[in-house]
Order: sequence, then structure tokens, then C-alpha cells
Amino acid sequence: MKGRGIIFVIILVFFAPILAFCFSGFALPYPEDTYISLHLGDSWKMSNGKMASGHLGDDAILSAGTPIFATADGLVVRSYSWPSCDKYEIIDGVKKKTESSHGWGGVVIIEHVSPIDYFKTDNSFLENSETEKMPKKVYSQYGHMANLQVQNGDVVSKGDIVGYVADMCMWGDHVHFEIK
Repeated sequence: MKGRGIIFVIILVFFAPILAFCFSGFALPYPEDTYISLHLGDSWKMSNGKMASGHLGDDAILSAGTPIFATADGLVVRSYSWPSCDKYEIIDGVKKKTESSHGWGGVVIIEHVSPIDYFKTDNSFLENSETEKMPKKVYSQYGHMANLQVQNGDVVSKGDIVGYVADMCMWGDHVHFEIK
């Protein structure tokens, strides 16, 4: 009986932090069955007809107004409310661009700190530096949003709404999601 108690203490002391992280870890910011139109690393045709390569995240096709959730507990380090579409006005009878959207719409970046020594990054796309092999923090980034629900400095919990999918005009409604 005493041996079982020692084993329990060893499991509790050494494995509890790992188990806690596994069970409270990351989740997708949208439903699992969401269609992904562009994956990390994919190539795509830009609006000017040229090909681009090395997409930095996943583009999930969702309707404008769909809520987007924090993927894990963390700290909002950036929250930008940029327009999601270019704006035009007729000036002296000529249609002119008066505001450029740069294509991102609202953007939120959340910092996540590992509850253990570091995040495991085996078999990832990361370079060979030691800080990238075993980072103590990672960042989740969400783009093409409107009606942002968080501001710089906010502490969020996994599942909190960070914003809503924006009407992306010519691009089609979707959210861009990446972990860096």
C-alpha cells in the first residue's frame, strides 16, 4: 500500500503540470468541421494575378458575423481595428480610393506562456535556434475580423470571443488563423 502512495506522489509532482497543460491546451478558434481554403505554406493567386507562396496560416471559410474564439488562455498584445474593404468616393466625377484596407481587417494577437518549461515543437516548421526549438511562449494571430471584443492588455481565457468574421468584400468571408 505504501508503494502505491509513493507512485501517486511521483505522478502528481512530475506529471500534473504536463497533464494540466494537455487538458487545458489549445483549441481551434472556430468549429472543427470548418472548410480551410488555404493552409500553412500553400501558394495562391493574388488579386493582381501573380502567384504568392508560403501562406503563414490557415484561412477558414466562415460567414461574416461568425464569432471567433481565443484558442487558449493568454494576454492580448495587439488589437488593431483596420477596415476590411477599400473605400471609394466620387471626387470631381471620378471614383477614387479614399481609404486602403491592406486586406487584413481587424487583427488580434494573443501571447500564450507555457505552464511548463517550454512548448514542444518537434516536427514543426521552426528553424534550428534553441529558442525556436523550445519556446516559452507562442502567439496566436487572428485576422480578417470586425467588431473586435478585446483590447491591448486584456487577459483572455480559452473560448472567449475575440471578434467576428468581417465582410471581406472581394476576398470572400473568412478568418486567417496562425500560431507563431
